[in-house]
Amino acid sequence: MKKIIGLKVKNLREQQKISQEDLAFNLEISQSYLSKIENGFIEKIDFILIQKIILFFK
Repeated sequence: MKKIIGLKVKNLREQQKISQEDLAFNLEISQSYLSKIENGFIEKIDFILIQKIILFFK
């Protein structure tokens, strides 16, 4: 499940041609944390962060 979410975030980011750095800034997280999410290394993603991702990508 964690890899699926990360892949969806990565695909959305790449489709909109947004860098990891820019997305991380907008989500108020570090670029390294975003990288870990996209690569499936984060086990649990905070609900507030999920909300920010949803709002960012609409």
